[in-house]
Amino acid sequence: QAAACLFTLDDPAAATRLGRAVTLYGELGARWDLDRAAGLGRRWGLRPSPVAPARGGDDHVLSARQEQVARLAAEGLTNQEIARELFLSPKTVDKHVSAAMRKVGARSRTELARLLPAD
Repeated sequence: QAAACLFTLDDPAAATRLGRAVTLYGELGARWDLDRAAGLGRRWGLRPSPVAPARGGDDHVLSARQEQVARLAAEGLTNQEIARELFLSPKTVDKHVSAAMRKVGARSRTELARLLPAD
């Protein structure tokens, strides 16, 4: 908000203030605020440096649902079959499988099966 006020006043400190906000929002992983700040910069003709949002220490930990879906995929079930079994949409299953593969570093379902933690 401070940067928006400074932009309105044509204060040269506005860009600096916005840049600091973008950096902090990125470090905090505050995606909504980061997008809002970037939008403000675009309105004033700036392109704030993209900052990857910070991730907590659990960025490689599967959620319970991701693990459940990944284990079924590792057993050889298709997304359609998993969706029917878990009462999910195939698109939701696809998102869970993709997230699980990304988190464990798998490039295929076969590799996913190998990389899943033991029960």
